[in-house]
Amino acid sequence: MYAYAANNPVRYIDPDGRSMWDGIPFGTRSIIGSNVHTIIESNLLIRFPGSETEVRIPGGGRFGTDGRADFVYKNEIYEIKPVTQANDPDAKKQLEKYVEHMQGYKKGTSKLLEIGAIELEDQVIFSIPGCGEIRADIKLYTYPGNPAQEGMIYYSLSNKKDNLDYKKLKAIGAVTGLVTAAVVVISVASGGGATHTATEIGKKIIKESAAAIIF
Repeated sequence: MYAYAANNPVRYIDPDGRSMWDGIPFGTRSIIGSNVHTIIESNLLIRFPGSETEVRIPGGGRFGTDGRADFVYKNEIYEIKPVTQANDPDAKKQLEKYVEHMQGYKKGTSKLLEIGAIELEDQVIFSIPGCGEIRADIKLYTYPGNPAQEGMIYYSLSNKKDNLDYKKLKAIGAVTGLVTAAVVVISVASGGGATHTATEIGKKIIKESAAAIIF
């Protein structure tokens, strides 16, 4: 019943039933998250002239280091997070700290309605050498009128039928992990001399396995 929310509807939410972060390797999620941020920020810059992204905030980061606000429009600060964190209070603490360290600035409200209507289709969010591109539709969610969600921009990634995409990365990730382990074993057994060959074999296995699992 709760499979759409990783069997944990308290921690995870999934408005369209097609996006879920749980189960994808953390390192890969970090790369995807960074790429998605860049795509969203670039789109917002075009839509809202005079806005800024990755704005440096002295002392606004963790442990007193400098922080970077995802999106700033006039005197409003917005933070971008995956929609799975919409009910996570920790996701909002970063924005609150930015506002504290930027005198005259506040949590963004004026553009929440417009931003929440944005859907970016067929975006390339990740590439796997030898396997192709992972594509997804990106949908933005905001909650105008909700004081607890001021300044927060959430996103989800939806599957693309004809391409390697976000959810399918889970299958590829599992195969990649097995191949990586095999490469290490072969390399150690041969004193490192077979690394190149093992890597090439690994790429072939990943590509063929992805095709077998996905299509």
